Amino acid sequence: MRIELVIPYRNGIQIVGDVLRITNDFGIEGVNVTLLLRKANLSYKRLSKLSTELMSAGLLEEKSGEGKRLYLITDKGKEYLKTYEQFESMASSFGLEL
Repeated sequence: MRIELVIPYRNGIQIVGDVLRITNDFGIEGVNVTLLLRKANLSYKRLSKLSTELMSAGLLEEKSGEGKRLYLITDKGKEYLKTYEQFESMASSFGLEL
């Protein structure tokens, strides 16, 4: 007998929400790339592309120093995350999943 695990795929909006939520959780100290990769369950290539897009949109900020690269959420990113979470909650209340 073979048991298969079904892992739901996330869409792009959910991935952005996850990345912003994780960076927000780390606050002003920021989150390093390795930890963000693990917590967001993303490949390095995918995170690199996404972080570039989020920085261009003004939602994330990159801080480098002491051989580390850290990501921090911006005020605009916090605003986006708040709106996303409200929408996610409203959709859930109707039985819908993003």
